[in-house]
Amino acid sequence: MDKKTATYIKKHGRVMAIEKGVYQLHDDLELKLGDKNKNQIARKCKVARQTVYHWIDGTKEPTIPSLIAIAQYLCGDEWEAQYMAWSKMINTKHLNKE
Repeated sequence: MDKKTATYIKKHGRVMAIEKGVYQLHDDLELKLGDKNKNQIARKCKVARQTVYHWIDGTKEPTIPSLIAIAQYLCGDEWEAQYMAWSKMINTKHLNKE
């Protein structure tokens, strides 16, 4: 993978290269929710704490209401841009499966 086709993120305290197009919702959720209280997120989204961990590890995707709640939790009044970015990640993932 060369530098032109990679995006760099900090994950688990180290910088990692993610190929463009491979960086997915669970990568972003892990990055943004990693140091947050999972119980608070779960309560805000009205889901079980284990569900939040499934979103982060990529085994499940949040529902639209949960995705909005996470964006509002993280971004406050500026939540819409984050929600749209995540929605595009989900849409791209599903389009690439076909």
